Amino acid sequence: MGKIHFATGVANQSYRVKMTDDVVVNAVKNMSMPEEWKFHIYDFFADKPPQIILEFCEEYGISLEELRKFYEKFVKPYFRNRYLEEVWKY
Repeated sequence: MGKIHFATGVANQSYRVKMTDDVVVNAVKNMSMPEEWKFHIYDFFADKPPQIILEFCEEYGISLEELRKFYEKFVKPYFRNRYLEEVWKY
């Protein structure tokens, strides 16, 4: 099984099949939402303090711009994290 960061582990709590970090990294880097993981990815972004998500991104070399573009296109229309959206303002 691949690596699971704290942010990914929290997103996995409600699911029997567990998502690995690679799923999130590849989705963001390739700007694509894998249909079979979309609810896991929504949970990855939902209701988490931005610090946890930003630590994940730092660990995997995901820029704020990559994160923002992915979030705006694939996540925000369905599940918003207003705390994370505050990060874009600065």
